[in-house]
Amino acid sequence: MKLLRLISLFLRVRKIWVLPNKCDALIFDAIGSHPIEVELVKMLSPFGTIGRFVLPDNGEVNIPILLASILKRGNRFAAYCDSYIQRTSPRLVITYIDNNNVFYSVAARNPAVKTMFIQNGSRNNDSFDFLERNSSGEILKVDFMLIFGNHIGSKYAKYISGSLVPIGSFRNNHVPRVRPKMKGTLSFVSQYRDHTAEWFERDGVIYKRWVAHIILPFLVSYAEEKGLQFRIISNSGRSKDSSLLRKEKSYYKKILGSECEFFKWEWHGSSYDAIDSTEVVVSNDSTLGLEAMARGTKSAIFSFRSTMWGLLNPPDRNYGWPGCYPDEGPFWTNNPSTESFRRILDHLFTVSDEQWCDELEQHGFQEVMQYDPDNTIIRDILANEMKLPPISG
Repeated sequence: MKLLRLISLFLRVRKIWVLPNKCDALIFDAIGSHPIEVELVKMLSPFGTIGRFVLPDNGEVNIPILLASILKRGNRFAAYCDSYIQRTSPRLVITYIDNNNVFYSVAARNPAVKTMFIQNGSRNNDSFDFLERNSSGEILKVDFMLIFGNHIGSKYAKYISGSLVPIGSFRNNHVPRVRPKMKGTLSFVSQYRDHTAEWFERDGVIYKRWVAHIILPFLVSYAEEKGLQFRIISNSGRSKDSSLLRKEKSYYKKILGSECEFFKWEWHGSSYDAIDSTEVVVSNDSTLGLEAMARGTKSAIFSFRSTMWGLLNPPDRNYGWPGCYPDEGPFWTNNPSTESFRRILDHLFTVSDEQWCDELEQHGFQEVMQYDPDNTIIRDILANEMKLPPISG
């Protein structure tokens, strides 16, 4: 069966018949149009030539490299990756797909090459299962792990060796704050996924994956009661397929019985414009909710999926995981309680921006997510490792 899958994959993917050029920096597991990749290319360009390594799973295979890898021992896929790296001979291999375990063994097999990953989203236990199941015995190593904060860094460090560098969210750092804050506004961060089943089964028990049906009716009622403008920050607006946004709106209309206002999507940074212009943002356990807090927007975190699922998982959906925080805090709750929702929102609409910033510092939010506008930390690392003057912003 494995051979048949490989043959099927080979027949589907685009074939490249010429050897890749040598480069100074290689983007591993490249996609092409992703905003992080676009910005990385700009960052790396002063240091020399940039190569992109597209994995076969993403639709491309280099035939000369594939043939060269056949002569190598061991895992076929690892041999293909090593052959590509050895052919292109970069000084740095970097990826923003931090949940692909293939990358973590590259450094050990290619010690002359510097390696770096950029954390690209919030992670939970599922994200580390593949590392716990590392049965090959390979050494997992990365020279630089650019992570949201020290809490999640401690989790990576259990499985991967290398320097932990908290930088926050790369995309969040890159998009400047330009939208003025609109008082009296309340926004909800959507986590709708058209391609993900709403329900899932584990050990014979059916669980509801999403929690908007618990949060949204309360938010709409609270906004009406307090005279607030309420809107949803769409998760589908970034897609070129307009039907996804229609499905998302239909999903929420089914929950509420009426249509809601959605923040208009205009460019890849529209989500950040939305949270910047909102007085208070509400999210479940989304990355954008944490990014809003890092940017200074007052944010409520209703992170109760671990509680709702009971003993299904360790509490990896709780606020601040894998850091240890109580179930209730001034701006978060791990309980699906409307009393907690109201307590938090009443507090956030009362507290000043200055008090909010003090509150984040008091509760160690910087250990959850740092904030580094214009990504100065990674720029300095690149300048040092690539041996050129720092890149200007």
